[in-house]
Order: sequence, then structure tokens, then C-alpha cells
Amino acid sequence: MSGYKGRPTKAATETAHPHAVWIRLQAVGLSQMLNALHNAARAIGEHARTGRTHHSGDRVRFGFKTPDHAAVFRARALEICGELVEPPARPDR
Repeated sequence: MSGYKGRPTKAATETAHPHAVWIRLQAVGLSQMLNALHNAARAIGEHARTGRTHHSGDRVRFGFKTPDHAAVFRARALEICGELVEPPARPDR
């Protein structure tokens, strides 16, 4: 299924922003946590956000063009949501 006309596909977005930080989502406090994560990502630089639904839970992916930006965001995300930040290895789809 195609997205909005003129909008890049999720695969193209993830290819353009290959350095990812994955966050597991939880129902409690979700909007406040996501707002804080988005503000942190905006402060670091250009980023792209995509999501995945998986049998073990939902995840959101913040992708960055450089590994340095991803590392800075990972540190900030750990401060914001702690154990919900996935290890650096890519999670199962």
C-alpha cells in the first residue's frame, strides 16, 4: 500500500537515516515521553521517525544520518525513558 502522494516510503526514509535508536512503547505516559523524545531529536539535528508493530510490542525508530547524532540521542533517550531504549543492535521486525 502506498503512502501519501510524493511522500517517501518507510524503506526510503530508513535508508536515508540509517543510524537508528529504537524505543519500546508503553501505554502509560506515552504522549509526554514521545514529546520529550521528539524535542530531544529536534535539538540534535535532522532525524526521521518510523514505527513498527511487532508481536512483542510496538516500537518507534528515530533514525539519524550520522552515528554521532544517534549516539547523542541514545544517551538523551536513556535519560528520558530508561529501560525502554533498545540495545544498539536492530530488533527483530
